[in-house]
Amino acid sequence: MKNLLKTTAFDKIYALTAVILFAIALVAEGAVSKTVRYSPYVLVGLAYLYYTIRFTLFRSRFLPHRLLGQTFALTAVAILLTPVVEIPMLIPIVVLPLIFLFCLMLMAIYTLYCIFCAVPYRRHLINLFIVSLLTFIPFIANMIIYGFVDESDGFSLVVAGLGFITIILMFAIKPKIMVSELKKVFHF
Repeated sequence: MKNLLKTTAFDKIYALTAVILFAIALVAEGAVSKTVRYSPYVLVGLAYLYYTIRFTLFRSRFLPHRLLGQTFALTAVAILLTPVVEIPMLIPIVVLPLIFLFCLMLMAIYTLYCIFCAVPYRRHLINLFIVSLLTFIPFIANMIIYGFVDESDGFSLVVAGLGFITIILMFAIKPKIMVSELKKVFHF
């Protein structure tokens, strides 16, 4: 129990990230709807993610593999539930981008944790790269399913943009490591 109460680098990184995300949600909702009805849900979601990550991170191994597996499983469930949902466009417009956004966020936090705590992080960069590529799936799914791009695709476009920015940052900050890891994984 004493180990769980200690503040770690992960706690500090996650707290900073959560404060920034909550502030963005609060300001965005206040500017758009002039109320703050849904921003507390963002805070509750971030607290739940912290609880989940903290106990998964410190009590188990292979977190990146579990995150990727859970993302694929949740994606399959969401796609299978599309015919059952009353508003079928809800799945590709809201649910799929949320799944990939959370996975990208969790993988980025875990990779930063590994970098700052001197844990070997090279293989986690490839996992983050793969998740960043996967963030394009919701936008592509919207284009394939509905054949058009309009304002309802904005969330999936934002998630794809965050994935693209993550890829650019990884190659800008650690270009040699990224190229060597990609050569190792994809054998080119």
